[in-house]
Amino acid sequence: MTKKRTSKFMKLGSLAVAAMMCLSLAVPAFASNLSITDDPSKPAQAAINKVLKMPIGTNVPDATFQFDFTRVSVDGETGTALNMPELPSRTVEFDSKTMTASPAGTGVVSVNKETVNIVDGVVWPHAGIYVYEVEESDKTNESFIDDEYENDLDVLRLSKAVYTVTVYIANDDAVGLYVYAIEAHIKANDDSNKGEPVGKKVNPTPDPDGDGSRMIFTNIYVRNNGGGGDPEDPDEVDPGTPGKIDEFTVLKIEKEVRGALGNREDKYFEFDVTVQAPVIGFDEPEKLRYVAYVMEMKGGALTVVTSEDNYDGTILEDESNYKYIMFTPDGEETVNLKHGQWLAFINLPVGSSYTAEEAESDPYNISHILTLSGSVGSEIKNASTGYQWVGELANKALYINTYGMTPPTGISADNLPYAILIVLAAVALAGYMALRFRRNAAQHPTSA
Repeated sequence: MTKKRTSKFMKLGSLAVAAMMCLSLAVPAFASNLSITDDPSKPAQAAINKVLKMPIGTNVPDATFQFDFTRVSVDGETGTALNMPELPSRTVEFDSKTMTASPAGTGVVSVNKETVNIVDGVVWPHAGIYVYEVEESDKTNESFIDDEYENDLDVLRLSKAVYTVTVYIANDDAVGLYVYAIEAHIKANDDSNKGEPVGKKVNPTPDPDGDGSRMIFTNIYVRNNGGGGDPEDPDEVDPGTPGKIDEFTVLKIEKEVRGALGNREDKYFEFDVTVQAPVIGFDEPEKLRYVAYVMEMKGGALTVVTSEDNYDGTILEDESNYKYIMFTPDGEETVNLKHGQWLAFINLPVGSSYTAEEAESDPYNISHILTLSGSVGSEIKNASTGYQWVGELANKALYINTYGMTPPTGISADNLPYAILIVLAAVALAGYMALRFRRNAAQHPTSA
């Protein structure tokens, strides 16, 4: 009997040791995915990490983002204003003057900033487990929070993420009530924790010098710096006047002819032009449509001159009867421009890209000068711009055609050998006459 009891106790002891080992392994894993403290004088903290993703070339906007909390429960009971404290809304402010975005993949930049500690200043009535939900408010940035181009400039797509936040309040003889731990679970996901399942626990610990809290809300901001209308609904595009078209122009592809023999009157030069949508910001980028007018100065006035000389496809008219060419993402269009004309795109979002290539046209030499978001480059002897991004400031590809033939100088190259022979003959005759004169002078000296 004693042996059986001893055996049972040994088994129980072994199970206890195994359980303790498992627990010792589990605690670090548990603690690594939440905010927790082992010092009551330094309570646990949590922060929300606001991430703003933008197409490349976009500057950080001035914006305020707000996050609102809703009571869920306390110790398993439904939360109300009577049995659990309010978690105040927290905000993050982005400043265009002091913040810059960093590369976050091909064609994308991002910037992030954390809120203050979300439980800072909260007075807890007693120890227990308090549960809240947090989501982003749509009450800020109302000037450009919309899926449409309400002001023809900006689109801010709000985060759809929702997190469940659980706050553990404990007692301590020295400090009283304190925040022992805070954990966060994904209730609804967005691009923030892409691929993570609903219910996944994420670490909300503040990390301002690293990647930041994993309680992330990601917004996408797209700017149409031209203000020429919504590329998702081009039928509404109507700048009204050539002056407005010029004001709204995001990208110019311009033609200039140089050289004494260059035809600046009626010779057209052929271009293949392709425009691509930004990498992010649009659910169906293939449905975007870009509007471009052919313009030139006539009699000192801006004039829209889009015609069949410029484009042999379908030419459209806006509501003010100005003709334009419609471009689709990744669709190559052939456009012809003569000296002094330019192709003006008015509704390209920042972060769009383009390529332009001019066809050879002997005897003209081709070069171009690129202006990339206001920065003017040097002249390059190349027919293609290559792949270029559209930035917030001026964007232009100035194509220069220089007449390559050397103007005639009065002597044809074909007649040059004969001219040389004539010159040599003249020199020889002059030499012969001089020699004969000397001989005659020697044979008949002048008498004194």
